[in-house]
Amino acid sequence: MNRGFLTVASKNKFYLSATQLLADSIKEYSSYPITLVTEDRWVNDFGNKIFDNVIGGSPNNVRAKLWGLTKTPYDVTCFLDADMICLSNGADGVFDSLMDNDIVFTKIRTYNAAKIWWNVNDEYRPHGGSFVWKNNNRMKSFMSEWWNNWQWKSNNKWHKRWTDKYNPEDVNGWDQFPLHLMLFDKDDPWYRNDIKWNWYFNTNENNDAKWNFIQGYDEKIEGFSKDEIIFYSYPRW
Repeated sequence: MNRGFLTVASKNKFYLSATQLLADSIKEYSSYPITLVTEDRWVNDFGNKIFDNVIGGSPNNVRAKLWGLTKTPYDVTCFLDADMICLSNGADGVFDSLMDNDIVFTKIRTYNAAKIWWNVNDEYRPHGGSFVWKNNNRMKSFMSEWWNNWQWKSNNKWHKRWTDKYNPEDVNGWDQFPLHLMLFDKDDPWYRNDIKWNWYFNTNENNDAKWNFIQGYDEKIEGFSKDEIIFYSYPRW
């Protein structure tokens, strides 16, 4: 079973440069290959030599990463947003977090969420910035549907079935909203009850953020020090 990292660059060349920096940092600490999915205009960019594999054809879309997820060449994939960097040789361990699940995530921290659409007092939601999944038939269809659902939501803006449950101002533009519907909202047509998912290593709320440590997280709340951070998500601008 082959394993590897996947990242996507589209829309703005900043993201291409960011993915190259991410790949360089992964190469410093990990032995696993890295695939870039990007637009045709950037396939032959000189900086792409850092990748083991480059796949073109990406749409010029702010959420093209969802399109790119279906293009993974690996049996087990770790997706990372472009604006991340690897800081530790613990990176290879991320693949072991899958265990017997189809997909695993870190949690969105309620104290740091920019936009929320759930009860912040007692609930968490998967973070779409990094995750590990098994490229089986269930997940192939799940990733395709995530992309299709995002496009439908983007093109149609809103649907009356959400009116009594969600505030459009809180979810507009977020690819994590269709992800939320697919994994949590049992009453929504997009819900997928066939997907087996969990948090990284079945961790509690205080020690999984090191796999996707985002600016604004509190080290004391998270319960580990800076030198334990494996993947760090930095500000884009």
